[in-house]
Amino acid sequence: MVPVSAFAAVVAMAVPQRLAAESSLEDTTADVAAVAAAWRDAQGRDDAPLDAFLGDCATVALSDSPHSTGAARGFADRLQAVCDALSGAVLRDLGAHGFDPATIRGFYSGSYATAASMPQGWSLPCGTGNFTAVTNSVHVGVVARWDGPGWAAAQAFPDGVPMGAEAVGRVVRADGGSATLPPCGALLSLVPERLAPAVHSNRGARQLAESVPTRVSFAG
Repeated sequence: MVPVSAFAAVVAMAVPQRLAAESSLEDTTADVAAVAAAWRDAQGRDDAPLDAFLGDCATVALSDSPHSTGAARGFADRLQAVCDALSGAVLRDLGAHGFDPATIRGFYSGSYATAASMPQGWSLPCGTGNFTAVTNSVHVGVVARWDGPGWAAAQAFPDGVPMGAEAVGRVVRADGGSATLPPCGALLSLVPERLAPAVHSNRGARQLAESVPTRVSFAG
């Protein structure tokens, strides 16, 4: 009985760490989704790969092109600086919660404006009912392996735990005429299944997300 009791104590210590890590991955994914939506909006790229995004910050060619203007080079440099900051923050946060940075993978979608099967009468922009409107939206998914930050996690989960999260990032702007827009409803909210209330269904939100044709992969 002593070994069983000892293992139960280890699990009791490790499970809260795992739950905290899962929550951290969900929060990070939501942040990445918000940035992806803002990037799409700022760059005006509804379905093409984004310049300077997580894990691929060095792809901006404008700053090295002799034919680009000073303003264009400055914009590209700012994008790259923000990308470096975002990537560093994501890796530090997930690494501190026990995720292996080398295993971080994900994708961001095209703009929801390109979705192939929007519900009838629904479109972007849509109204939130609070004098604001969602003008752009992007679906993001992130996966990584959690190895645990300490001895208890290593004993309870010796092979690590693969985890994943997804989120919908939105660009929201004040709009006094939002009452005339179709309501956003729950179509722009993918609630984690473990947190979803009984009255919430992800079905419509998932169908909409999966109808966006473009997915661009990235790695940490």
